[in-house]
Amino acid sequence: MPAELPLAVLLTGIAKGRGSAEMMLSLLAILHDKGVLSEAEVRRVVNVLAADMSEFNSELRQGHESPRHLKG
Repeated sequence: MPAELPLAVLLTGIAKGRGSAEMMLSLLAILHDKGVLSEAEVRRVVNVLAADMSEFNSELRQGHESPRHLKG
């Protein structure tokens, strides 16, 4: 995430569970390697994560362009 974004916006994303995609991908890899999840199941979860990350990225851009709610 770009460092120039307001800290409150970044913390909100992390609090919503959107800051740990790397950890989720590692977990998916382990579950796939152990045979718990099929490749199709992993692909489905990755697609959901990608869509969520894209949506969050849009929210960040909108919040960064008009940060009226963060001004004191």
